[in-house]
Amino acid sequence: MTTVRVVNAESTLACAEDPQQKVVVRLAKPELNGDYECAYEIVGLGIDITRFAAGLDSMQALQLAFAMVGAELAHIEQTTGFHLRFGDGDTGFPRPWTFGDSRHARDQIRNRKPLGPLRHKLRGPSVLLFLAGCAWAQTHSRALPRFKNYPANEIFTATPAAPRLVTPLEQTYADRIRDGVEKGYGVFRDGKEKKGPNFAGHMIVVQWGCGSTCMRMAIVDARTGDVYYPPISFDGTAASSFDLPLLIVGESVPQNPKVQFRLNSSLMIIQATPSPSEHPPCCAYYFFWRRNRWILLRRDQLR
Repeated sequence: MTTVRVVNAESTLACAEDPQQKVVVRLAKPELNGDYECAYEIVGLGIDITRFAAGLDSMQALQLAFAMVGAELAHIEQTTGFHLRFGDGDTGFPRPWTFGDSRHARDQIRNRKPLGPLRHKLRGPSVLLFLAGCAWAQTHSRALPRFKNYPANEIFTATPAAPRLVTPLEQTYADRIRDGVEKGYGVFRDGKEKKGPNFAGHMIVVQWGCGSTCMRMAIVDARTGDVYYPPISFDGTAASSFDLPLLIVGESVPQNPKVQFRLNSSLMIIQATPSPSEHPPCCAYYFFWRRNRWILLRRDQLR
């Protein structure tokens, strides 16, 4: 279980509409656990989130943790209607659509008094580490995640376990999910419907239509039968929903999202426009499946 055992940085954000409402963000020191992991915690407004970002080194783990916290806070603002603030500014964390701009991120810190949202319980070396992470982001912001960079550890070839349909929502789509696992319906590999895993070595991605311009997706672990939701849905990231968001580019007609994944890789790329009623930018999302969790690696606006 992911926990923030040693708090290395803490920031308390207030809601602009009700300053008595607070959201606390805590970051841990990156730790080596196979890959480097940087755990973070977000508590407040009835929300209690604990996740981690994983990187090839501690620098990348910290940089990705800041990106993920920024995305989490943006989603909280969207779903609650509150605007989170540190002092007179914004949250101080990089917004999902600006994280690649390291100069913007550094300016956010420099314009704070005295150190901005990271001054509480933040040790000096961590400030330098974050600024170095921003420089890393600027240098590598054009390097898109590639399938070969996130290889699956092994390919599952035995008979898949029966789906464990626990929640009412999972049971609602029981036939669709079972048919995918047992018969290969909606399970695409190399452009054809095939039984068996088609993602991350041992995961079965099942897709089915739900009318004109509507698509749903469930992910089943072939080893255990556990059922998981897609990394992004109509309700945003990390939501308990099988409904994939639409893809709306500019003034074009809405279409189903573009989803890319491979059997031998743990990377999934989704081009979509969450919450189309609010007209956010359409983006390409890069998600990494690791230890039964989705990790958002990158989010690029589509032109």
